[in-house]
Amino acid sequence: MTAKTATPAKAPSEALLLEIAIKHFFVETLETRNSDSLDFHEVSVWAIRSALEAAFAAGQAAARRTGDQAMTTRRATATNNDKALAAFIAAKAEIDAQLERLKALSDEHFNAQPDEIHWGHVGDLQRYAGLLRQITDIAFKEGEFAE
Repeated sequence: MTAKTATPAKAPSEALLLEIAIKHFFVETLETRNSDSLDFHEVSVWAIRSALEAAFAAGQAAARRTGDQAMTTRRATATNNDKALAAFIAAKAEIDAQLERLKALSDEHFNAQPDEIHWGHVGDLQRYAGLLRQITDIAFKEGEFAE
């Protein structure tokens, strides 16, 4: 006779899994579509890490919701913290994904060919640099955001 393994009380929410997959892996569905180009995706290790962090945070939040009912007040605080942590991790993952895409585009010289460069390309890059400067000034408290 084969030993039975305990099954979890509740299976993970399909919607939550899909949300994590969309945010971190940019996939449309988690359904098998019987096509290598649709079912297999190249994913960076940092995207995997951020997805695992989001899943871990969601698991922690779920575990806290099913804990001891006598700790309602403590759990409410923990749940609020869990929600903030999950939102923080999701926002960080979004930033990481955007940076990854920008880095890849920069590595490809913003898809510009040397013999086709014109002032429109220069203007685009200057605009990108200005927007990134605003972000770094905010993040590092520099420029107009210096204390």
